[in-house]
Amino acid sequence: CIGLALVSATALGRDELIKLKAARALVEAVSGGDAACVRWALLGLGSLTLLRTVRQDLLALELDAQRLIKGVVEAVTGEDEGAACYACLVSGNLAVEASWRELFVAQPGAVKSFAGLLNSESERIRRHCTGAVRNLAVDPDARRIFKEAGVSAMLTRLMAAQDSITARHARRAMENCEEIGGGVQGAGE
Repeated sequence: CIGLALVSATALGRDELIKLKAARALVEAVSGGDAACVRWALLGLGSLTLLRTVRQDLLALELDAQRLIKGVVEAVTGEDEGAACYACLVSGNLAVEASWRELFVAQPGAVKSFAGLLNSESERIRRHCTGAVRNLAVDPDARRIFKEAGVSAMLTRLMAAQDSITARHARRAMENCEEIGGGVQGAGE
């Protein structure tokens, strides 16, 4: 698992890994591995889920998609800071697509789980979580869940973050959550 995750993020290159269906093996590790294995698998998926072909491949098998969502939520709500950070990264990548946003909304507690991480002490977690919230908030049901969780106040605070990426994600997430500034921004724009 760890070897596959390291390779997925580095040497072989993503094109070769797509051919090897590496993402599916990493999903398997996320949904049932020990803490270190889950963290490394999420890191590998953070790289691979940037690619649309990987996101679509994982959607093709509903079981893989459901396992991944469940594993991501467990990592987001767990104690491992690295796993939570990479789970937010993966979620933000997946949430670029409407089908994945719908799966997150359909999983009980999944969307709301990101709200708590916006207040994390970890700058890395705040950065990736804000990006995930930004992309998830394109979905009207996710937007409603975020509003109920009081995400607007958290995003307002993060818009002034010293980290420019977090601040930019927070501004776009706020626009998506509040539907201000000319409407909802497309995921990943």
